[in-house]
Amino acid sequence: YLSKIKVDDLDNAQIYDYKFMLAYSYFTKKKFTEAKPLFASIKDIQDKYFYPATYYYAFICFYTKEYNEALKSFTKIEDSKMYMGVIPYYIAQIYYFKNDYDKVISYITKNLTRSEVLYKDEMKFLLSKVYIQKSEYAKALPLLDEYVSRSSTTTKEDIYQLAYCQYKTGAYAKAIENFKQLNLLND
Repeated sequence: YLSKIKVDDLDNAQIYDYKFMLAYSYFTKKKFTEAKPLFASIKDIQDKYFYPATYYYAFICFYTKEYNEALKSFTKIEDSKMYMGVIPYYIAQIYYFKNDYDKVISYITKNLTRSEVLYKDEMKFLLSKVYIQKSEYAKALPLLDEYVSRSSTTTKEDIYQLAYCQYKTGAYAKAIENFKQLNLLND
């Protein structure tokens, strides 16, 4: 329907609406290659679509592993009431993927206390992975233990990391129990 509209017949406000609606329709169909340039063309216009266009553009960049561009756009709208709950999770992941572990630690620590932030369990799990990367097992252990005990999608790798942290911190009995559990789990 939208692709049949003649853009030449529209005024600037209608073109703006048209581009957002078309981009969003592509986005919902996971046609990110088509959606991205449309969102890019309107994301910097301070109007009704500023926040959603910037968010969807950043999400596409995140999805396609263009982390610098995604970070730039997510940061621009980080305080938006519409998206302040989810953006911290994406930004923390970007820092993680860029191996900027100190930023992951400071960013997650700062955001875990904010009531509106969602995905706190996932952020704590990410933080535990950073502490493991930094060989700070005592800091990783309570976060990882909480995640494994609360998660319904625990993997063998999660159990292994938990057991390894327990071993490295001297909780040998718990470590042995979790290492044994690995043999009982299906791949």
